[in-house]
Amino acid sequence: MKTNEIIVPFDVVLPASTIIRAGDLTMLYEEGNLRNIKHGHIEIIRMIYPAIRNQHWQTAPYELQDEKVELSEKGFMISYKAMYKFQELHYKAFCTIEGKQDNTIIFSFEGEALSPFLRNRIGLCVLHPVRECIGRKVIITGADGSLRHFEFPELISPHQPFVDIRELQWETEYGIKGTLVFEGDIFETEDQRNWTDSSFKTYSTALHLPYPVQVVTGQKTGQRVTLKVSLGASGIPGKKGSITEEKLSFPNIGYIWPQMEETTAEQINRLKKIPFHHCRIEVRFDKKDWQKEFSTACSQIRQTGVPIELIVFFEKANDAELKELITEIEKPGIRVFSILVLQNNHRCTPPVLMKSAYDSIKESFPSARVGYGTDEHFAELNRNRPMDIPFDFVNFTIYPQVHNSDIRTIIENLENQADTLASAKIFIQGRPIHISPLLFNKSFNADPRLQSRFAALWTLIAIQNVSETELITLDGSFIPDSGATPLYDLLLMISEFKPQWIIRRYEDNELLVNGLMLENADGERIFFTGLPK
Repeated sequence: MKTNEIIVPFDVVLPASTIIRAGDLTMLYEEGNLRNIKHGHIEIIRMIYPAIRNQHWQTAPYELQDEKVELSEKGFMISYKAMYKFQELHYKAFCTIEGKQDNTIIFSFEGEALSPFLRNRIGLCVLHPVRECIGRKVIITGADGSLRHFEFPELISPHQPFVDIRELQWETEYGIKGTLVFEGDIFETEDQRNWTDSSFKTYSTALHLPYPVQVVTGQKTGQRVTLKVSLGASGIPGKKGSITEEKLSFPNIGYIWPQMEETTAEQINRLKKIPFHHCRIEVRFDKKDWQKEFSTACSQIRQTGVPIELIVFFEKANDAELKELITEIEKPGIRVFSILVLQNNHRCTPPVLMKSAYDSIKESFPSARVGYGTDEHFAELNRNRPMDIPFDFVNFTIYPQVHNSDIRTIIENLENQADTLASAKIFIQGRPIHISPLLFNKSFNADPRLQSRFAALWTLIAIQNVSETELITLDGSFIPDSGATPLYDLLLMISEFKPQWIIRRYEDNELLVNGLMLENADGERIFFTGLPK
């Protein structure tokens, strides 16, 4: 079987990192954080890092000063000052990280506010790798010294699986035991797969407490996290490296309509070169001129020949708005594939609105799919599961930069995107899943990496990971007004290949996320790869 390998050059630089040791443990030190703490190839902790998040859950950037790194053969001592500055937030923190020969790591954080600001969180966070932790037993010691027994959840937990944590103990494969001791606050754990992060996160402050909290100038915060690792009696065998494959139908790919003021013949021709399945437009009833915008978009989309994925944000969610919507859709030349029913100021479709909208829309457009869900993350769908209401599909979005935006994290977060589908299947009653939109960056042009080849390859691998869905919608920024963009070029190459199948590859039952492999009707294969190992 012939496979043509396409190397997509990695044009984004990874941050400088240093491999360090603490006894039998290895890890990366990178920009003030510890990453990938391992014994052999078994990852014990994904990351330990400090974070400050303002009232909008935005993570404040920082600059390291006075950084000192002292390394020995089986230990280290690191210290630095981190200066945080973001909008009105101004903060300094002194951090020390010590790695000892007995497989112990101590991460200390001493912070002080240099300005008043509102915060949702200040302090240390610990990320636990999903692959090594899922289904593993956990012993929690609470603030009062009580012991409770749990497991890291296999399906994505909609709410915090562990709360009131002073100490957390767990065991991975081959008898490796980890103990985390938390000081300075009460911690809890959330399942970050709700936001397609490949980790469980233990953090403070507990979310049941009121937030945001006013921080005053001079206010101090002190925390410490201690990791102790004991190794099993037997050694860790190497990976077998056996590769298996799974063949899945190539999914329906569409894009968000780029809302050009006036489409040119060249732009329409570029769109028509790739046989997209649909394009997405939004109707927002809080806009007075939504009918005009909708009509303009429809007239432009009609030239491409693709049907519409319609996302409707009702305002009052009454019969009058439903009638207005139906009147606009009934106009000649409008082809609607699906309609996602939403309401402003609601994170997920209100059940009462879903019932009335479904019946009204289906009466006028029996063939249109009418959906329930969210224009936000899987967390909102997972916490607002559809019960006793009609729907043809569910919808949520994927965006890899909710908590951290560094390159290494974005790559790591490809690992468990498919877990959202496995968890959704438990409560969607066999209905299809739509991923709309699939975004590299929610702010679109605010991220300079958006038009990079890295972002293009990330998008292709994400398509592989969620290819069991009925519909995937890309953000539309890849469509060039002139010239080309890396993702457009790759999608054009894919369309010319005419893929029928996505070939998922597994190494020792672990999904490989280093590229996208496709197969056409003639049995030919094409493989897009290029992520750093």
